[in-house]
Amino acid sequence: MTRAVTPVKEATVLFYEKLEAVYPSFTGKEARIAEYILANHERISGLTSQKLADSLGVSQSTVIRFSQKLGYRSYQNLLLDLERSGEPGERLEEIQLTDSTQATNTKILNHVKLLLDLTAEVNAPGQLARAVELIQGADTIFCFGFLSTHSAAHHMNELLQLFGINSFCLDAFGTLSAMRSHSGGGLLIVFSKSGATDMTNRVVRHAKELGLKIIGVTSMAPNPMAPDLDVWLKTKHSPVRTRFLHYTETLPMFFLIDCIILNLYKQNFSSYSNSVKQHIAITKGTYEPGNPSGEEPEAQGPDL
Repeated sequence: MTRAVTPVKEATVLFYEKLEAVYPSFTGKEARIAEYILANHERISGLTSQKLADSLGVSQSTVIRFSQKLGYRSYQNLLLDLERSGEPGERLEEIQLTDSTQATNTKILNHVKLLLDLTAEVNAPGQLARAVELIQGADTIFCFGFLSTHSAAHHMNELLQLFGINSFCLDAFGTLSAMRSHSGGGLLIVFSKSGATDMTNRVVRHAKELGLKIIGVTSMAPNPMAPDLDVWLKTKHSPVRTRFLHYTETLPMFFLIDCIILNLYKQNFSSYSNSVKQHIAITKGTYEPGNPSGEEPEAQGPDL
């Protein structure tokens, strides 16, 4: 008999999701702080950052850096989120081979909701606004993703082209070659789950050397790609590929693409709308130079 799966509560357990996402990058001291919080989550709210540091034999600055590494502005913000996050045992369940289709679908839905909540929280509006500014100021844009993230790069590229923006989505060799002749005013938008893929980071380093601006959509945990990014848009990455729910982790990238594209659309609505109409007209085969939108001319009334 399959156990029923309860939908995620409105107050999501974001603290534990952040901890899981960033844990692999912790230093020894940071890992000790994490383990202490997990073992004493009911009593941690009564400890200041200094008291927590003293009890673990670490510096107060280490506790503060630990909080910031999880995406919190301060240790106090961490405590507030921890208090809302409930018990560690309320974590989402992994999909099991014995789960029914309904149970599997509910677990996926719960996980996607949690991922989107986390993605919205860890990406400040200012970062998304900066991404829009870089796109507006670019002469040429290259969208790049390797293997599982190529679909996100391709989708981003199609939407930019729909707006009439000079954008390309090529393979690694094509991107490396094309960037050499578009360094001035060029922009690279790169997608990577971990931020540690060798091929992707080779493309990023080459773009940096050429002077291109770089928007990266990648793991919220510290990673080799992050220092080279002008805008770092963060997602959750699980290094455990045997988990079923690992395969849902590209979805936040598409959420961030929508956030960028729709905020971009608002900046020059009239121009982008005309580009979309032209694109549709070309696709339908109704495009005419004198009538770029392909719309039927309005019927003229009789002369009176």
